[in-house]
Amino acid sequence: MTPKRKEIIKNLSITISKESKKVKGRNTKLIETLQKILDKAKR
Repeated sequence: MTPKRKEIIKNLSITISKESKKVKGRNTKLIETLQKILDKAKR
């Protein structure tokens, strides 16, 4: 895996984590979209 790819996976994971922790105004559509991108990036 290239360093750039690892960085993308790390950033997506952090963003998903932060968005999931929000109590009010959690954007589930954004989380789903980012999760799909993350799944593709891990392949």
